[in-house]
Amino acid sequence: METNILLAFDGSEQSLKALDEGIRVAKGLKAKLIVLHVYWGEGADAYIDPKRITTEDVDIDAQKMYGRLEERFKKEGVTYEVKSERSTDVPLTITGTAEKMNSEMIVIGNRGVGRVRGFLLGSVAEKVVASSKCSVLLVK
Repeated sequence: METNILLAFDGSEQSLKALDEGIRVAKGLKAKLIVLHVYWGEGADAYIDPKRITTEDVDIDAQKMYGRLEERFKKEGVTYEVKSERSTDVPLTITGTAEKMNSEMIVIGNRGVGRVRGFLLGSVAEKVVASSKCSVLLVK
């Protein structure tokens, strides 16, 4: 059975650091790296007002983002799959996708939100760590 590692990726500086770690771990375990980008915010609310954003817009953005990564994966010799999901609950989508894909681990960057904001809202990474059924590698 193939080993899968899910990488939560949003294009931020922290997710680029997580990408480096995800590639390192995937190479070491000879695992498939599943790169997941979850669209949220206005895009996630599109089911309420479909004029806001279309699936085509999401696909175009994802293609641009993942297109830049494809060369890196090939250079590193990593087996990979890219997925894009639209959701109002990003942590649940990350953990749910990891479970559905039988991932052994989730790799996610930690943005380091401020103390007050983090206390009041929590972070995506914190919620993933708390609710995941598999191991989580939190990259700082």
